[in-house]
Amino acid sequence: MLLLARLNAMSAFMCEAFRGYKDIPSQVVARDLKSKGISQYSWYPANGCIGVTYGNVSCYYYVRDGKIVDIIFD
Repeated sequence: MLLLARLNAMSAFMCEAFRGYKDIPSQVVARDLKSKGISQYSWYPANGCIGVTYGNVSCYYYVRDGKIVDIIFD
């Protein structure tokens, strides 16, 4: 059985990279998932995007300037 938990923390290097932005990408993604009723998920930094896994779904969020520009489902 796979258990997923919401992660609020980002690693130090990712926080530093987004210093000065109103919303860091993980916050944008968390808001989108919450709006879809998804509360149990895990995320990880991927190649220029944020990878998210919830249930049997894997997806990749591309965030630019505080906005989601694309979501790819795997």
